[in-house]
Amino acid sequence: MATHDYYEVLQVAPDADEAAISAAYQRLRDQYNLEKLNGAAAELVELARQRQAIIDEAYATLSDAQRRAEYDAQRQTLSQDVPDYRPLPPAQHTERPRDFNPRPTSSQLDPSAPIAGPAAAVIAVLAIALVSIIGGLILTGGGSVPRAAPTPTTSPMDALETMIARARQIAEQNENDAQAWLDYANLLYDSVQIV
Repeated sequence: MATHDYYEVLQVAPDADEAAISAAYQRLRDQYNLEKLNGAAAELVELARQRQAIIDEAYATLSDAQRRAEYDAQRQTLSQDVPDYRPLPPAQHTERPRDFNPRPTSSQLDPSAPIAGPAAAVIAVLAIALVSIIGGLILTGGGSVPRAAPTPTTSPMDALETMIARARQIAEQNENDAQAWLDYANLLYDSVQIV
């Protein structure tokens, strides 16, 4: 069996008549005429020679009625084994199960499951904003007059260190979770920015 589709080589339809096949052959022979490539690179001449050989082979098969009938029979059996690459029909909103809930409530979520996806991004953004606000308050002194006797509380840096330790623990527990490692790295970066 041929390695090329002869109808595609000659650029004709499978039901083309003898005149259409002959005209296509003459057009392609003229297009790949070696005399037109006089002085061209050896690689181009070789490619044109190979293309001419394929065109000649296709024409020899399709111009002979008996060989064409055998070729068409072989082509028909092979086309049955080729996968169907046509586009799929529209899903019509059936791509998800009927009971799929795109907006689950907090009671439907598993509290032990790690946070991932958009929720993790929102939490990371909020954590960054919180760290930035806390850092700004630390650097500016909160914009108020310092009190004479501050009450002992956890400092924002202690809170940040706690958040970093928690993020590291989550990342180490979920080694293959890229988002957990990103959250940890972002907190480390923010801590450096504050310091």
